[in-house]
Amino acid sequence: MSQQTIEILLSDAIEFHSDLTKEYRNLEGIRDIKLLESAISNPFQSMFGEDLYQNIEDKAARLSFGVINNHPFVDGNKRTGLHCMLVFLLLNEYDIEYTQLEIEELAVGIAEKTIFVEKIAEWIRSHRKSK
Repeated sequence: MSQQTIEILLSDAIEFHSDLTKEYRNLEGIRDIKLLESAISNPFQSMFGEDLYQNIEDKAARLSFGVINNHPFVDGNKRTGLHCMLVFLLLNEYDIEYTQLEIEELAVGIAEKTIFVEKIAEWIRSHRKSK
């Protein structure tokens, strides 16, 4: 039996953005709340009672890709998108290991659209911490 997935909520993403804005001195503000709602809800869609995206890696990948590429915030979309992804993984007991350079390259690749959802999911799998 599979465990219930803990989702990131719209309010979580807004709070993460606010905290990151203070820490990194980015410009604060939501540019488009509908784009943020779309990015946050997309990974958790279901059809006919079944999750559209079945595994944690795919959900996390869609979450980061959506927040970064929908560009819902005035500033700090890459940081917020990655933070949403990392918190989502931790909440669902999925530990990953990475260097600062690796996570920065991932963020830039997503933003420049050289890294897409499937590649993000693959990156997550390849960085899973061994138990």
